[in-house]
Amino acid sequence: MRADHRGMPRRSLTAVAVALALTAPAAPAFADTVTVGIGRATTFDHQRGAFQVSAWTDAPDSTVTSVSAKIRKGDQVLVELPALTASNAAGYYQLPAETPLKLTEDGGQIPDLGRYSIDVTAEDSKGNKLTRLDAGTLDFTLRPEATFTLASPEWTDPVARPKGTLTGVQPGSGDTVPLTGRTVQVSRSYPEASAPQTVAVAADGSFAAEPYRVTTNTNWYDLAFSENSDQVHGSLKQQNAFHSVTARPVTVTGTADKTRVLPGEPFAISGRVVATDGGTPLAGTEVRVNSGGMVRLATTDGDGRYTALFKGAPGQYAGSWYVSPTDVFLNGGASGQVAMPAESHIRNVRGSLAADTTVTVTGMLEYTYESQGLHTEPMRLEHSADGRTGWKVIGTSETHSGYGFTVTGRSTGGWFRVHHPATDTMAESFGPVFGLSRTQTRVVSVNAAPEPVRKGAAVTVTGGLQQYKNGAWTLFAGQPVGLWFQAKGTSTYKLVASGKSAANGGVSLRTTATVDGTYLIRYLGTSTGTHFNSSAVGDFVDVL
Repeated sequence: MRADHRGMPRRSLTAVAVALALTAPAAPAFADTVTVGIGRATTFDHQRGAFQVSAWTDAPDSTVTSVSAKIRKGDQVLVELPALTASNAAGYYQLPAETPLKLTEDGGQIPDLGRYSIDVTAEDSKGNKLTRLDAGTLDFTLRPEATFTLASPEWTDPVARPKGTLTGVQPGSGDTVPLTGRTVQVSRSYPEASAPQTVAVAADGSFAAEPYRVTTNTNWYDLAFSENSDQVHGSLKQQNAFHSVTARPVTVTGTADKTRVLPGEPFAISGRVVATDGGTPLAGTEVRVNSGGMVRLATTDGDGRYTALFKGAPGQYAGSWYVSPTDVFLNGGASGQVAMPAESHIRNVRGSLAADTTVTVTGMLEYTYESQGLHTEPMRLEHSADGRTGWKVIGTSETHSGYGFTVTGRSTGGWFRVHHPATDTMAESFGPVFGLSRTQTRVVSVNAAPEPVRKGAAVTVTGGLQQYKNGAWTLFAGQPVGLWFQAKGTSTYKLVASGKSAANGGVSLRTTATVDGTYLIRYLGTSTGTHFNSSAVGDFVDVL
């Protein structure tokens, strides 16, 4: 076995030209009376000391009985092969890979690497015979073979170092020899493509590319080699990759200066980056700070501290933030939450003031822009005497965004609004200011007589109905009123008589006395929403 082929004899230009001419394809040779045919002889690529050829006969009831070959260099026959072996494929004959031709140094008959002519003779069972000169070329060259290795980088040496070996497989013996003096092409194809490096192969067949700076966990590299000479013939391409790196553990801290920010409101995320082993500050380290999809890059100062500035921008992914070094060889991070409520508005507000002073307001709370999901939201009903200042809460309720709400409270009139206070999901919003009013009423001078009264006798209850208009109490005529009675020892009143106030606002209602109890006169307001209810202080009557 030879160690290398740097010292192999050079061939003259004339010899090279003859060899190339002999390797050119030639059509099968036929004579008018010859019925035997010979196809193209081809070298096995996996074992270049062996070949196969097809042969056939057109003579009726005849078969090919023998196929022989000669290996020739120019006019010199180097090897005679008196009988090729029938292949498993019908019609093909071969010099098997198990008994290949070899170099003389390996005990064979071929003196040098190169390309040699194959002459083939075939004969059939009826004696028909044909010899085809230059039926093919024996590609008796080294087949290139390579290893291509790539170790996952570590933070102590944060580069990729593609390397490998380039060898040639000898025909016949199958021995490998280093392809000294050649070059290979090495390039990176991912994450960003690089121009190929031309890398020399050392005397032992090894090669090592210049290191590549690594910025991501996954890197792909390519190896390429090609040669077509009398010594080496073939091309190869290989790929190798790593999908992780060994990073240095670091401790990253981070804190937002606000827990909740409104749309457009500025806030900052600050923290520190130190080595986990020992706590040494990592100055000049670039970190990526992501808040709800907004990314800021910051560099640590001499004490390992960083600050990133943001403005509130609500959205589907707003609120969460995280920070990590941009260097793939630093492993650590921090995360947190900053509430970023989305803009909201209140619409379809309707309000009413009942005769019993109940204020009822309905409407709908919605996101101003895209929905951020279904959340329970607080609603407040607020009252102001002048509609501008002194707003006070008189009722509360809850609703869901996109759903209608109802909120109630008690008031004798004034200015009202619905208020949604800011939450972590929806920003503050107010409904329109609106006024509600009714006229105040009262029942005065209630008296039940006679007192005491005999059981079964009549009781007459009198009083006066008034309304407050233009800054003064005036009579209120022609209004429905009722006489209500609460028996002693009970807690409820029952209507026992009804009527209307007289032209002077006076009220006189009569009923039958049965048991001790309290009588009072009530005015129950108007269905048109103009007056409040009112009732007088009751008058107690003993029944004898």
